[in-house]
Formats: sequence, structure tokens, C-alpha cells
Amino acid sequence: MSNRITTPEMQVFGELDLLADILADSHRGIVYARRWYPDGWALSIDGIDACAFYAVTNGELVVRLPRGRHHTLREGDVALVAGSHVIASDKDTRPLPFSIERVRSLAVDEAEGQMCMLCWAYLVDVPNHPVFSRLPPIILLRAGQRDPSVDALIGLLDHEFKSFAPGGRTVASRFIDAMLVCILRHWIDTDGPSPRNWIRGLRDPVLARALALMHNEYARSWTLDTLARAAGASRATLARNFVAAVGTTPMRFLTQRRLGVAEGLMQRTTMTLEEIAGEVGYSSAFSLSKAFKREFGAAPAHFVRR
Repeated sequence: MSNRITTPEMQVFGELDLLADILADSHRGIVYARRWYPDGWALSIDGIDACAFYAVTNGELVVRLPRGRHHTLREGDVALVAGSHVIASDKDTRPLPFSIERVRSLAVDEAEGQMCMLCWAYLVDVPNHPVFSRLPPIILLRAGQRDPSVDALIGLLDHEFKSFAPGGRTVASRFIDAMLVCILRHWIDTDGPSPRNWIRGLRDPVLARALALMHNEYARSWTLDTLARAAGASRATLARNFVAAVGTTPMRFLTQRRLGVAEGLMQRTTMTLEEIAGEVGYSSAFSLSKAFKREFGAAPAHFVRR
């Protein structure tokens, strides 16, 4: 059985922490930097399994997207960019392919720099990431047009990125997670997720509760009736609203959650398939194998890291 906290008094925290919890389960690390740059440069970010973030503290940064679109970030602006893009000092400079070495070679001292930015990225393993694959190409948070907590986090990140203090990576990682949650809250509350997916479901308190229950208590023997009662809705209302917002049924979402956890256990542990089946809510290894074949067209052995 799962060892997650499931007491009723903690459930509200489960709902609030759903985004952070999913992130913790689905990326392999964070990279970050604070650098000054001169004029006349451009870097192409393409073919890299990462979701990038930029916060401009001085000057201007141009983010170029496919099909000729571009956005200029000025002091205090923040952007989350989920796909291929170019970051540059202007709209016209021809980009060079991104590499860590090239970033370092482009950076200059503050006295020579025209622009300073904080940049960070989540490194992801999964092609269909539960958060990043469901985002638009760019989410912009303009200075003065967002929650004040974003400004506070920029200040804290700026301090950590340049201080190199003991424990700085741990502190910076927590601030970065908090910034992502603030960005997603802003997106949900303003433009909002227009395609149907689980992030859109967070707008509705009942759906958010149902999502959190299935995410945190995936091994529980849920039925549509028991889930609806726990979420505070009728069976018909939950089923209808869940499909309308998320794009799939609650039970299909639960299956996907269980199989995702099972895949992770197969790759990271030495547990047997029978043990994993019990951990994620299946009665036997045979039942788990059937679910994998039905959902992915392949047996669990196909997903074991070799």
C-alpha cells in the first residue's frame, strides 16, 4: 500500500500541493544560472528535454517562437517557455545552437553587460510530461500585472543565484518550484488552459479534490461512487464535469496515474511485479500486466530500464 499521508485533516494540503507533487515525480533535476550578456547574440533552444524559465532583472531579452512570433521581456518580466525557441538580445541576430559552453562564453561582467537575467530549467525524462506537455508555447508574467509573490520570489532567486551560499541549490530548487506554481496559478486565473487536461480541472474545487485524491491515494479501491462522495459531488455531476474539463473519465485518469507510478517503480526499484501491483492498487501482477497492455499496447517488461 502507498505510504502517503492520507488523513482527512491533511487533504487540503494534498489539493494545494498537487502541482508540486507531480513535478517532484516527473523531472530529473533543475539547472539554473544568473548572467549578464552584451548586445548582438542569440541562442537556439531546440531538441532539449527541458522546460525553460527566464526572469529579466536588467535590460531586455527577446524570446523568438516558431512561425516568426517573438516577445520582448523587460526588467521584471518572467516567461515560461515550453517548446523550441530562441533567446536573443534582438529580433534579428542569427542564432547559434545552445550549449552550456556557449552560454558561458557569451556571458560578460556586469560593467560590460546590457542585460541580466535569471534562467532555469526543469530537465524532464518523459515525452508526454504531465505538466509541461500541456502548456502553451509561452506564458508571460509582466511586471506589475501579477501576484506580488512573484516579485518576492524573483528577489529571493536573484540572491540565491549570485550568493553561492551553503545549501544554495536546495534553497533555489524550492524557490523555483514555488515560482512554477505561481506561474501556473497566473495562467489558470487569466488566460487559462483552453485544451482539456487535468490542469484545467484545478479551476473547479470539486475536480481539484478528486484529482488530488486519485493522485495521492492511487492505491485505494476507488469507484466512481466512492470518489464522488469523497469529492463532495454526485456521481453524475463528477463524471460529466470531469470529462468536460480534463478530457477523460475519472477512472481512466486513475488508471494512468497508477500505471505511471508502476512504471517509475519498475525503473527505480528492485520490487517484483507482484509487489508493484499491490503498491499501486492492483490485485495481482496479472491484473497490472493486463492494464499495461490495454493502455500502452505493451507488457510491463517493455518499460523496465535496462
